[in-house]
Amino acid sequence: MSTGRAAAIYNVRVVVRETGLRPDTLRAWERRYGVPRPVRSEGHQRRYSQQDIDQLRWLVARQREGMTIGRAVDLWNQLVAKGEDPLQISPAVTTPPASVSSLHAIDDIRAAWVQACLAFDESTAAVCLTHAYALYTPEDVSVEVVARGLAEIGDLWYQAKASVHHEHFASEMVLRHFERLIAAAPPLWRSQHILVACAPGEQHSIAGLFISTLLRRHGWQVTFLGADVPAENVGAAIAQTQPDLVILLAQRLATAGNLLEIARRIAPLGPRLAYGGRIFNVAAATRAKTPGVFLGETVRQAVAATERILTRKDSTTWEPDDSDPFSPLRETFARAHPLIDAIVWRDLEERGLTQAHIVLGGNNLSPALAAALAFGDLTLLSQDIQWLNGFLTYRDMPSNLFSVYLAAYKRALGETLGFDGRVLVDLLERLEVLRSV
Repeated sequence: MSTGRAAAIYNVRVVVRETGLRPDTLRAWERRYGVPRPVRSEGHQRRYSQQDIDQLRWLVARQREGMTIGRAVDLWNQLVAKGEDPLQISPAVTTPPASVSSLHAIDDIRAAWVQACLAFDESTAAVCLTHAYALYTPEDVSVEVVARGLAEIGDLWYQAKASVHHEHFASEMVLRHFERLIAAAPPLWRSQHILVACAPGEQHSIAGLFISTLLRRHGWQVTFLGADVPAENVGAAIAQTQPDLVILLAQRLATAGNLLEIARRIAPLGPRLAYGGRIFNVAAATRAKTPGVFLGETVRQAVAATERILTRKDSTTWEPDDSDPFSPLRETFARAHPLIDAIVWRDLEERGLTQAHIVLGGNNLSPALAAALAFGDLTLLSQDIQWLNGFLTYRDMPSNLFSVYLAAYKRALGETLGFDGRVLVDLLERLEVLRSV
């Protein structure tokens, strides 16, 4: 730090104005925790440096996130001892701009945070969160500002009103938000251990971070394996950690199919099983086939459901639906769908639809169709088809592009699978959503 910032030139009135702390609080912290460390003037008055002010504002920020002052001071000292600058790792308190400081309703603070993210204004976005912490609990800020705000930015991306870079910018802010919440979490006091994992292929790990962080703040021991966890890794982690509860998450139909496969594998192994994610919220039919307890449609419901499961207050039992109407067809399709996709892309290339390659390449029907077959319900495809059709429409793609893609897909099914392919085409054409495309 520079000599200028270390110079003790400020009186207590300046420190009170800059930090919001009362003079008696400053004296108590100095006496109990050794911070700040003012020098004495010739008249025996306390004089503070800019370093003192920055440190105090940093400590106030950690308090507003739920950390005790003692833990905040310990964290500062640990970071300094490791040669790290706490001010670079977590932001200090910044005086909110008038446009933010005048906001009180949590919905308004969320709207300001979203707008700051869309403007790539990291400073204002951070101030929005700090201001929210001053008014609401960390759980409220996590759910009502961060989670809902991130979902709003995702909706804007879908509608082509925001870019993927806006999503990445907001997601990075959310990751730092989680780091601060975890650092401020109270000591873990519950004995049970929870394992949380996103299904294979599921790249959206934010929901897993939300649930894991809030469960930790409620005293649970949580191991979060992250995004796109292979089935064998989940099994290995269960064998190693012997969790009391395994939570599996999926947001899309395709990854819910992968989750279903893992759940069926680990259900007989012993640990209690729970699951959640957007697809289970919007397609309730998936729940009848999925082993375990559905956690609910919100993060708060997930925390409450976990409490009930692990305190054995939840008498919910899962009755397996062993019917598998598409068993042979599902196995045949699983072997053939890579070839089906290759034929579809060849067909679109021959038609000069290179744009379709770019847009549809990561959103083809095969993984979703495989999942719908696994769940025994092809109507589950309707939402995926509507989503993809809307995605193209919002991006001003040719109006017939999706119809051309579907026609190519159905031809590839017939060419690859013969009679089974014709059965699949017939089933797909019964879907109302396809008749409207």
